[in-house]
Amino acid sequence: MGIGKSGWLALALVAASSAAALAAEARSDEECATVANRLCGNKPLGDCFQDDSMWGKAGFDCEGAIQTLIENEVDAAQAEKDAVPAVGRSGMSYGGVLRKAPSMTSPKIASLKLGDKLDVIEDPEIWMDDYKWFKVRTAKGTGYHWGGIFCIPEDKLPGGVFDACEYMKSAQ
Repeated sequence: MGIGKSGWLALALVAASSAAALAAEARSDEECATVANRLCGNKPLGDCFQDDSMWGKAGFDCEGAIQTLIENEVDAAQAEKDAVPAVGRSGMSYGGVLRKAPSMTSPKIASLKLGDKLDVIEDPEIWMDDYKWFKVRTAKGTGYHWGGIFCIPEDKLPGGVFDACEYMKSAQ
């Protein structure tokens, strides 16, 4: 015996209602973020929701989403606090091209060799393949060098730079 017409219809309705529930849940994170921002204004969510009454105002269905937003806020603040700037530090190139602008298509200023010293003078916050472009000063000129092919001898590596030049630390 197979499933009759009414059985298939019932299964279709269950599937449709499950899909609708999932869609509503996907929307609820965005809706909950809107609710939390409306309730808290410019105040950080972690501070705002220290007041237990705010949880009730947001609604039970938003507790998980708001907790995730608070955790993300804490993580972002910690990452910013831990960030080490590259500007003002010296390092070494692994070779590559010094360019007029932070782009692979920008005109070449000079070719750098493995071991060429560089001083980071600007961080334009331009990322490419998990590394930043930095404006650097070298003996061959001043221009932009991709952070994926140079190192800085620091205990805490600046974001967007490939390596910490372990072997350069002992030479300094």
